[in-house]
Amino acid sequence: MQKLAIGHNQRHIVTADGKPFFWLADTAWDLFRQLDLEQADFYFATRAAQGFNVIQAVLISEFESLAPDSGNVHGQPSLHDWNPATPNQAYFEHVDQMLELAAKYQLYIALLPTWGDKVGPLLHGTGPLVFTVDNAAEYARFLAKRYAEYNQIIWMIGGDRTPRSKQQFEIWRTIALTLNQYGANQLKTFHPQGETSSSWYMHSENWLDLNAVQSGHAVRNNPLEQQLIDVDYARQPIKPVLNAEPCYEAIPVNLQYANGLFTALDIRQAAYTAVFHGACGHTYGHYSIFMFHSWQRPGAWADPQMLEWQQALLSEGASQMQHLKNLLTECDFTTLSPVFLTQAGVFAVGNTKMTLFYLPTHLTNLDFNLDAQNAFWFDPRDGSRQLAEQPYIKPLEWQDAVLVVSYS
Repeated sequence: MQKLAIGHNQRHIVTADGKPFFWLADTAWDLFRQLDLEQADFYFATRAAQGFNVIQAVLISEFESLAPDSGNVHGQPSLHDWNPATPNQAYFEHVDQMLELAAKYQLYIALLPTWGDKVGPLLHGTGPLVFTVDNAAEYARFLAKRYAEYNQIIWMIGGDRTPRSKQQFEIWRTIALTLNQYGANQLKTFHPQGETSSSWYMHSENWLDLNAVQSGHAVRNNPLEQQLIDVDYARQPIKPVLNAEPCYEAIPVNLQYANGLFTALDIRQAAYTAVFHGACGHTYGHYSIFMFHSWQRPGAWADPQMLEWQQALLSEGASQMQHLKNLLTECDFTTLSPVFLTQAGVFAVGNTKMTLFYLPTHLTNLDFNLDAQNAFWFDPRDGSRQLAEQPYIKPLEWQDAVLVVSYS
């Protein structure tokens, strides 16, 4: 696999030979802890067939705790005696095998060295708090020596925590700088806490190659899906940005089942909103899959309403993400920029030859005329297309839609 890099316009990711790379990730935080190799092979094969090209997973899980049985599926803890300076070789051999399997399917791994509850603040995590600046350097040196030559890795420093002290900031910074110092110079980003961005604390750091935001799981039609991307898109120096944790499919809204579950429509709206505001790709997530819930090995937040992860792999939203990637790739997404519109609720990207308009479910038409040579409607649910003519009225049976207009 080719190592990834930042493209010449600083807005997008490219492969080593310069080909555009549209980030389409799945959230698989507990992959290394919950799955054996046979299960991982099935998971990777399914996601690759669905068009995903990045898997986000964490080496030291938030669900690995002081409990003696909280290690991986083979009963192996990630660290000896909870000391980051003494990683468990057996555990990391299991990780190595997982990485080899992923490479077989041409899947990149956005690899988190640890979840944030092991650095702090603890918040809802299980802990324990084990990292210091010194042992973080030892741990990062171990990771660099082991994985510096793995082209498929993207380092995702952080783990759902915003640094709230100088020490916490320095721990994350030490991990990133030590990885670089010892040759693990793959792309690096930072996974922030909900409703925040990596840019809030890390944008000026030279090691940070691209920003990641987390719009989170609090509300439907979350305005942060637009606002966080907009702010980072405008920052200097220019760095790519993506939503690395939007609402998950089938997660309870605001984590309360009484509020209902996020649906495939919610997932599509989050994805198209982010990308049509300039994101370099998008991350999908499913509530059952991020924790790899099964009744044989329940996820940490298991509920009787949850699907097992094998069933959840074929959820509607997961199958639909490839249509976004395919459309943007066809339209040469590296040439597209956000377009300011006067009609509220419509988002657009375009260049001198075409414009793509996204109409979420509550909108039925564009309220302005376009001098277009060709136009078609694109259904985000299945990628199907219909000829479009003025006035541009969304097909009645569609929930949301993309209108693609060409000018030459």
